[in-house]
Amino acid sequence: MLGSGDRMIATPESQFVADLMPHDPRQIVELRQAIDAIAAHPRFKLWNFPIGNERPDGYGTFMDAVIWLVRTYGARSGRTDVDFWVEHQPGNVRHMRALVDACPDARFVHIVRDGRAVANSLLKVAWGPSSISSAAHFWSQRVAMGMALRDCLPPNRWARVRYEDLLARPDEELRRVCATLELPFDEAMIAARRYHVPPSTRKQHHLVGQALAPERIDAWQQELSQRQIEIFEAHVGPLITYLGYQLSFGNRARLPSSVETARMIMVQLLHGYRNRLSLAISIGRARTVRSATDGSDAAMIAYPRWRGVLRRICQMASRLVVK
Repeated sequence: MLGSGDRMIATPESQFVADLMPHDPRQIVELRQAIDAIAAHPRFKLWNFPIGNERPDGYGTFMDAVIWLVRTYGARSGRTDVDFWVEHQPGNVRHMRALVDACPDARFVHIVRDGRAVANSLLKVAWGPSSISSAAHFWSQRVAMGMALRDCLPPNRWARVRYEDLLARPDEELRRVCATLELPFDEAMIAARRYHVPPSTRKQHHLVGQALAPERIDAWQQELSQRQIEIFEAHVGPLITYLGYQLSFGNRARLPSSVETARMIMVQLLHGYRNRLSLAISIGRARTVRSATDGSDAAMIAYPRWRGVLRRICQMASRLVVK
């Protein structure tokens, strides 16, 4: 939504930034080499954005190379007036110290959502946790990290917004976030039409760019079993109530039994193999689309013949994953 504003752009998720950033983010590097490293990173390939031979000259920090890449992405998308880059990769919460050091002017938006709704969504995606217990730990760890960051930043660099409030009152919440972070508000943010979902993530991001759907807020109550809800609440304890959400089971929530735990461990192992296969397939698709965009004959062979075999293995693994 923020990326749809004037002078702002949202790129595809940039996991490669945390993976490639030097231990000292202020270290001076050759920009050309930094871009070469990014271009070779598997996660950047999912952007489906061919850089070609274009490279920046000179030296700078790793983030200088990333900003050059963002501006190049914006220019090719017809956005030459970009002053703000919106990076929306949720995993950034695990690398906040490095990002704060690397980007001294960056602002951070901590979006929180009812953990049970988050678990319901995560259990449906290939890269997410494979069980309700691992989803509970995933959510509580990242929420706690985001809450702790507030004490490390001045008030104008950190803002929290509840997902449910954003759906119910998008205009009010976006104006509040922009005012807190001293960012220009734009009515276009509410429609959120400027973000282009890359082919590799269209399935899980199929709602991006569509009208807000407040009716989805409580979908977890019908889609999760009562036992899943109970296990989740038993794991996260009162943390969920600190954010204004009500418990369904209160203090009566029971942790998983030894049999339930053993079953979830087996599913987690299968899930890990499925994730690796899914990533390989996504990268193969991105390479094929990029080759086709370049007009290369290699598009006919870039996606290996055994893609169908991998897809079927992933489908079988999916059926074995019991929530």
